[in-house]
Amino acid sequence: MRIANWRSVVVAGFALAALAAGAGVAQAQTFGIGARMVSVSGPESPALDDSDSSRTRLWGGYARVHVVGNLGFEVAMDYQSTTNESETARVRNTPIQVSALLLPVRKSFAPYALAGLGWYRHKLEALDGGRTVATANVTDFGYHAGAGLQLKFGRHAAIFADYRY
Repeated sequence: MRIANWRSVVVAGFALAALAAGAGVAQAQTFGIGARMVSVSGPESPALDDSDSSRTRLWGGYARVHVVGNLGFEVAMDYQSTTNESETARVRNTPIQVSALLLPVRKSFAPYALAGLGWYRHKLEALDGGRTVATANVTDFGYHAGAGLQLKFGRHAAIFADYRY
């Protein structure tokens, strides 16, 4: 297992620990925090190379709050770092997304629609012997919309999956 994969495991472990710590805070699915895994594919994928059909996996966390009736909000932040094989360049991606959620059905198994804004920070570092010798930062701004499904497990836990474009 490469070092980058170990970092992903550590980040996911910390995110799951935060989820467990926050489980007592959640009240009837009004507020929730948790870990998430994001898979990005296509020509806009932030991967350093196209060897894996331009698919990138990011790890992060989110906070969701259901404010009134069928309306909720989510803030999510992810992280991914990739170094090329010759170890001369590293790309660090940190997307932040803010989304509004519309849950027309408030049941244990509920579909939802979402839309929001995203800030996508990319940091490119030139490396020489493992040291950073030059840095370039780019921040993109964009919109997203999508749909998903949420499955509640009692009053204090849920799992969800969604597609965002």
